[in-house]
Amino acid sequence: MFINFCRRFGFPFSAVYFPLGYGLVSNYSRWRQKMVSFVITLALILSVNATMTFAAPNESKPYDSYITVEEASDTLVSYLQEEKVAINPTTRIGIEAITDTKSGITGSAIVAITMIDDYIVQKDYLLLVDNEGIAKTIHQRALTSSSEGWTFSSDPNGYISIHVTTVDNIYSGYYYQPQRASFYYSKLKTCTVSWMQIIYTCRGVVYSYPGFVSTGTVGYHAIYITRSNPSPDLTNTTYNAYSSSKCIDISTGLGAGRTVSFNYTVNGTTRYYIM
Repeated sequence: MFINFCRRFGFPFSAVYFPLGYGLVSNYSRWRQKMVSFVITLALILSVNATMTFAAPNESKPYDSYITVEEASDTLVSYLQEEKVAINPTTRIGIEAITDTKSGITGSAIVAITMIDDYIVQKDYLLLVDNEGIAKTIHQRALTSSSEGWTFSSDPNGYISIHVTTVDNIYSGYYYQPQRASFYYSKLKTCTVSWMQIIYTCRGVVYSYPGFVSTGTVGYHAIYITRSNPSPDLTNTTYNAYSSSKCIDISTGLGAGRTVSFNYTVNGTTRYYIM
């Protein structure tokens, strides 16, 4: 496991083994120098391991294009507040592509990522869809430019706003314990929403928690929320927490990653968007 750790984080494990066998060399001073180097290397490895294991989740690395609340336009901030998105100084906001798996039509979702407390991270997904259920494409400039205000709830054509929230315990950025998911929608125009289903999944190699020892198996966890004729502006929540003694490394393993599916029927047309 130690060798795997060295390989994973780029430490040359030859630097670890070489000093251990160096006692066979008669030159004691050189051996002692190498042993000092070994101790320093080992201390650095243990220090990095402790940081990777117990540091607060770093959600910024996978989301380089995301902006801070301070960088967001007033129109966007107002929209997030209207949608009751939890906002604090840790919040990062971006845009992610979504695809209707049935028709191939693409659109966008606004994503806000916020650290709620220690390792608890909330992610809010906001979709604007028309009366045929087609998700609107939102451009990156809309996040920072108030002149793009038409993108949000002030759109004169009127859209349905779908708000999905996922909550996870996240350790070192990639070790996930999914906790719950919820959704609600608001009608900005007259239409009929007869069915809505949200599916949140995490997949990857399973590790023990808190020891973070790999089990060598790939795990999968899904949270479903399904409602027929859901009422607008009513939050629907499913609590389905992953085992508190395990976590999923969403960066490794066959099919590793996270998905959020937005399935719904608007005015008789069903869409199956996935992110």
